[in-house]
Amino acid sequence: MWRILPTAILTNKGNVVLVAASNGFFRSVDGGANWVQSNAINGQATDAAVDPGTEDRVYVGAAGRWRSEDGADTDWHDVTLTAWNNLPNWSFIRITISPVADQQSKYWVYAASTGGADGTNNVMFSPDDGATW
Repeated sequence: MWRILPTAILTNKGNVVLVAASNGFFRSVDGGANWVQSNAINGQATDAAVDPGTEDRVYVGAAGRWRSEDGADTDWHDVTLTAWNNLPNWSFIRITISPVADQQSKYWVYAASTGGADGTNNVMFSPDDGATW
């Protein structure tokens, strides 16, 4: 499974394209000519999303939820909800970000998972960049 995310990030980091794939998370800074695999994301990556309010803020679903503050380069933070720590390897995490900001100019992050511990699917949201869910 592949999820390709052309990010429209054209900065000093280059023309960034992100790919969530069954064998990891990849980043290209030259429009896809060359790729580097993230050392922070181990195993299957199922989705990625870019914060429209802060283009360097990237979220990835991969054995939890991860947030980068530098365009998915090297600055990664685990923002996984504790209840999702034991999701099975076959589970998928999908991530999206609200298309408009709230009254505090924040974009909310939404994440959904399959394969919860009780066999259910879960949908969570965070109004504060993944600090709380």
